[in-house]
Amino acid sequence: MQTKGIKLAKVYDRKISRSKLSSSSSSSSSSSSRIVVAAAAVVAVAAAVVVAAAVVVAAAAVVVLVVAVVVVLVVVIVVVVVIVVVVIELVVRAVVVIVVVVVVVVAVVVVVVVVVVVVVAAAAAVVAAAAKVEKLLGIAEARWTKTAKQRLGTGETIIWSGRQDDNHQVGVALILSKKHANSIIQWEPINEKLLYVRLNSKFAKTSIVVGYAPTDVAENEDKDQFYFALQGALDRIPGHDVLLLMGNFNAKIINNNINKEKTMGRHGIGYITDNGERLVNLCEGNNLVIGRSIFQRKAIHKLTWTSPDGRTQSQIDHIMINRKWRRSLQDVRVMRQADVGNDHNVVVAKWTLKLRESSVGESRKQRFEVSRLKDPEVHNKFSIAIRNRFNIIRNEEVASRERQGLKWAIFRNSRHQDIQQKTKDLCETASKIGLKVNIRKTQALRTNTTNTNLITVEEKPLEE
Repeated sequence: MQTKGIKLAKVYDRKISRSKLSSSSSSSSSSSSRIVVAAAAVVAVAAAVVVAAAVVVAAAAVVVLVVAVVVVLVVVIVVVVVIVVVVIELVVRAVVVIVVVVVVVVAVVVVVVVVVVVVVAAAAAVVAAAAKVEKLLGIAEARWTKTAKQRLGTGETIIWSGRQDDNHQVGVALILSKKHANSIIQWEPINEKLLYVRLNSKFAKTSIVVGYAPTDVAENEDKDQFYFALQGALDRIPGHDVLLLMGNFNAKIINNNINKEKTMGRHGIGYITDNGERLVNLCEGNNLVIGRSIFQRKAIHKLTWTSPDGRTQSQIDHIMINRKWRRSLQDVRVMRQADVGNDHNVVVAKWTLKLRESSVGESRKQRFEVSRLKDPEVHNKFSIAIRNRFNIIRNEEVASRERQGLKWAIFRNSRHQDIQQKTKDLCETASKIGLKVNIRKTQALRTNTTNTNLITVEEKPLEE
């Protein structure tokens, strides 16, 4: 029994100890649970804090992301705008460049077309002008006899004046184009060395004289006769006409035009000869200009004559124009390539002249009623009228010849006095500087240049 009591006591003790243990364990478990709860709460708070922080971080990240996106978008927009602006600028520049290039190309094309058109028009005008250029040719030493006017098969007209016998020497001629021929008003064969033709032109009539002067070695009487006849022909030409004097004058002129500026230029060649002095004096007395001397050319384009041996060349062919119409003369030169079959070169002059068809033509013939001459009374009146008319013409010719003789005598006398004065000045200058003068040549010169101070007209003396 006691053993059972002990056992029960032990069991009870065990139960009590177990209950105590359970109570202690329960108390410890409750405290630990509280700790756990507190820890859990702390953890929860921490988790909440972490979550809140995470939320904040996420929000910040979202904000940053949004900002980044916005920045990226802004950058993209800016880049796009810049690219668009650059592209637009490039496009505009390209368009401007293209437009400029197109404009330049069009301008160049237009300029080229205009230049081509102008060149073609100018060439056509030159060709047309060349086709319309009317030409005339004066011939000295033509060697044709008699006088005549003849139309050639090519349309040109030739007028010549030569010796009346069968001697084929000297002679002058003028070849005219068809238009020139239709403009002829009158023509006159003065002698075998002079020919006169007058043309109808727009602003003034044109008078042309073709001459062939004696050579320098010819007799003074022959020279005087030629220039006397030439002066007479020039006196009959109206002062308002365009006067062209051309031909072989066998006259050399120099390039010194001191005191003769209105008559000649400074482009002569060589030295002046007796014929040269006669020609210059003639031009001075008739207000003529020696065309070849006023245009500057090479010497080869000035020389008009070459000797048969080819060693001697000179300028003896001339073309003169009256001073009033000197501006119409554009050029005077020698054409060496023209083959004329003799020792002279062709002298070409260009001048402005507008021709007009003459109302006096060969096709316009006036018809007369000659049947009325069968009436004795009409016949008698006609005979008297013709006789009176020829008497008047004869008297006019005599008076004209006397005037020409007086003028030529005065001209010769003044020229001889001029030569005398020059000789005297030369001798005085030579004596001053101690030069010896060839007395024999001086006496011969004085003998040749001495002339009376009286001029006779119809064997009556006329004081100077």
